Parts: sequence; C-alpha cells; structure tokens
Amino acid sequence: MVYQTLDRLEAKEAVVRIRCKPGEPQQYAPVAPRPIIAHARLRLGLMGGFQELAALAPELWAAVARGVVPRLVSIGPAPQVDGQIITFLGENVSAPTRFLVVITDAAPLLMATFAPDAQDTAVLTETAPDASPGGGAG
Repeated sequence: MVYQTLDRLEAKEAVVRIRCKPGEPQQYAPVAPRPIIAHARLRLGLMGGFQELAALAPELWAAVARGVVPRLVSIGPAPQVDGQIITFLGENVSAPTRFLVVITDAAPLLMATFAPDAQDTAVLTETAPDASPGGGAG
C-alpha cells in the first residue's frame, strides 16, 4: 500500500523518486513547495516564518493571478499579496528552528522544519477532499 500511495504522489508530482543502488529500498523525497503552490486552483493556506514566505512570494502572486485566495499566517512580515493575512510580530517560539506549512485545495499538505543543527525535514500527505460546500483545507 505504501508504494501504491507513493506512486500516486509521484504521478501528481508531489514526490520525486531518488535513484538507489540495486537491492536497496526505493526512496522518495517531497517536492519543493513551489510546485505544490503552482497546482493550487481554489484554496491555498500557508503558515511559516517570513523567510520561507518571502521566498515563495512570486508563486503566491501567480496563484492570486489565477484567482486563488491565499490565507497566510506569517511569523514576521508577510509578503504583500491579496488575501487573508495574519502577521505575528512576536518571538518565534520554535526558534532557532524555522517551519513551513502549505495546504492547497484540500489535497496535499506539506509540513517542513529547518533546524540549524540538523537536516531539513518535510512531511507530505495526501488528504481526501471535503465534498461539503466550503469544506476542505486552506
């Protein structure tokens, strides 16, 4: 079941297959948040530090141009885009670790952490779309 799910995520360009030596288990890595945002059609929710959100500003502007209304929660100054924006100017309680959460159209959910003394980590999930009016993530 795991490899079937990974195959579906690969088909949706949510993960990439990493080449392994023969006989080793297949490995996958989540894609960067940019392709996830690029596939948003209705809803887009992001939460993270200003560094991560600022790096995604061009993708956010492109999403707005497609008619997507982003909802942002920014730790620090938020990118200047049309949408629903909450800015928290207080101390980042997870510091020095930075984080990013991306949710689009009630489908993929990306959560990543960027610790200064450890390897960056990310989790990409696929959730079932909410069929109720106005339902779903974002």
